[in-house]
Amino acid sequence: MGDGERMKVNITDFFDENEIFVKRGRMQGIRLPVFRRIYSKQAVEEITAFRIGRFGKYLQLPLSFKVDEEWFYISELLRTDGHITKKLDVIKLTNVTDELKERFKSIFSKYGIGYFREVALDRIQIHNKTLALLFVRVFQIPPGNKTFICRMPKWMKEANLGLLACALRGAFDGDGCVQFSTRGNQGGETRRLRLYGASTGYLEDIQNCLLRFGIDSKMYKDPRENKTYFLQVSRRDSIVRFANHIGFLHPKRKMMLEKVVSSYRNYYFLADFEKIAIKVVKKKGPLTINQLAKEVKRKDSTVCEQVTKLERQGKIRTKRVGVKRLVFI
Repeated sequence: MGDGERMKVNITDFFDENEIFVKRGRMQGIRLPVFRRIYSKQAVEEITAFRIGRFGKYLQLPLSFKVDEEWFYISELLRTDGHITKKLDVIKLTNVTDELKERFKSIFSKYGIGYFREVALDRIQIHNKTLALLFVRVFQIPPGNKTFICRMPKWMKEANLGLLACALRGAFDGDGCVQFSTRGNQGGETRRLRLYGASTGYLEDIQNCLLRFGIDSKMYKDPRENKTYFLQVSRRDSIVRFANHIGFLHPKRKMMLEKVVSSYRNYYFLADFEKIAIKVVKKKGPLTINQLAKEVKRKDSTVCEQVTKLERQGKIRTKRVGVKRLVFI
């Protein structure tokens, strides 16, 4: 699998053809090998539904179908906040957010799933063995207790950034959070994203996927008395990249992330500051911190901090003249 053609799944790559029953239009379902003997190759390409095994409801999908943004999103929402029974007869989503439950329904309704059982305020179920098998075989979501063994498939981690962003959005909608406070225990500020999980392997997969967007994160053991870990994104540039490239569908987390990003509105990130500061200093000669701050319309303290970082990298130079600090190339 890969970009374009690679992101197409052919069911026959994951299941024995004798397990697969198919339909074309309104015809009665028959085994795929029998269908091949009776009909032409073109007819096989016109199959409109399949199921795995002799019994159960058909999925309204061709044998070869595109794994698009919705599949990437829902797979990781299920991997973090879902469950597939050991008998492979039920798929559950445990979530109290109406928007996510409606998204869950709308995606699967397209493929012929007509009945969703809401067994509690926070739980919605689908009874379809073929769909469960698809998530187990293709998306590698373990049935039963998956708490410590979840991993993201290699083919998903290597997908194009548009698809990968949807997978990350599903994961953070499932088990993520946004923490924002302007006054911490020592009077400081807290701005960070977290993704909780017991599988360190899965958190490492997510960490590597985030790096493809230039988003840095660190893994920590949850200090509470449980076996949970969390992945944390706390750098300003990484949080903004997350907001720009991934984001949330979860309404409360989406709103909180917008507040965090808005709180950075007066901050120049180092890469941006470098381009602007060097251009100004080259054009106007040596400048004091105060003069440079006026040129770039930022606080003296912010400019001083960024100048120090650039000086350490050898990209600019500074010199003390009395109490003033001159910046030059």
